[in-house]
Amino acid sequence: MLLATLLIACGGGKTYMRAQTVQSAGVLVQPTDVWIGGHKLWVRVDLANQGPAPLIVNRDAIVARLPNGQTVPRAVGRTTVHNEYMIPPGASHAVWVEFEEAGFDWHAVPQVTIDFTPAVMRAGQPVPVQMNVAP
Repeated sequence: MLLATLLIACGGGKTYMRAQTVQSAGVLVQPTDVWIGGHKLWVRVDLANQGPAPLIVNRDAIVARLPNGQTVPRAVGRTTVHNEYMIPPGASHAVWVEFEEAGFDWHAVPQVTIDFTPAVMRAGQPVPVQMNVAP
């Protein structure tokens, strides 16, 4: 019990968030795990290409949008891979990103919109897709 209390007090605990599956313009985003931990919002989804042409996914372009209009870019880690993904029609790929707090506490944010639009391209054009995340 003491160890669990210490982990939570030191930021070692996870606060899980809710997100719904989103489908838009031939892209299906299915959340697998979303949580707050260590001053970051962690987002793990499966992104499926239901369209007629390959998708290119640049995780560095995915952003979190706060209700006050603030945009939070993807966190830059030393061990994180920053390559683009190519997802052929009919296939899917796991997409994992995290977002660091920037002058606020994730626990105090009532809802976050994860905006994949700048990051998901088909035939050189962005595909509009956003997913809302809430406690």
